[in-house]
Amino acid sequence: VRRLSRSIAGVERDLARIRPPQAVAGLHRDLVVAFGRWDAPLRRFGRALRTERSAAGLLRARDVFVRDTATVERGLGATAGRINDRLRRLSD
Repeated sequence: VRRLSRSIAGVERDLARIRPPQAVAGLHRDLVVAFGRWDAPLRRFGRALRTERSAAGLLRARDVFVRDTATVERGLGATAGRINDRLRRLSD
């Protein structure tokens, strides 16, 4: 979980350094924000792994993590799709 968290934070930092064309600047900002949404589920799951002692509690934490990260991934995909659509329209 720590390794994944560091990797995602690195991508978020790298994306934040990019200065996109004005036409997609707002969408780019949305992408950076979408990557930031990984933080809360990763922290919660990491905390559960450190503190939860029951198998049932760990399974619940895993299920919540899977659900929350699926939501984050859908948001990332939707944002990337909007960026690609805008770039395609600009190139037409």
